[in-house]
Amino acid sequence: MVLRGESAQTDEIALTQAPEILADGRVRVAWSPHPDADGYRIVLLSPDGQELSALAAGPDPSLVLDPSRLPGTAASGGVLWRVEALRDGDEIARSRVAALPLR
Repeated sequence: MVLRGESAQTDEIALTQAPEILADGRVRVAWSPHPDADGYRIVLLSPDGQELSALAAGPDPSLVLDPSRLPGTAASGGVLWRVEALRDGDEIARSRVAALPLR
């Protein structure tokens, strides 16, 4: 049984590289694919661990983020992130939390 606010995660997703700041200022994040996932969600967190935003990442194990399109606090920097593997919309695994450089 999973209680509200708890995760039914079964394993961890590896973040395959540090976030990469691209020449145009966007940030590319990548992770190892989960064999049972049909999609992913990127969760942005404040430095104290409060969720700021959740972004659908689709089925590919990477996403390019545009800091100018992120919600207020996230766009200002000092943000953490994690990725969640989804199957039929339910979380089945997640990564560790890591720093997300936006500048």
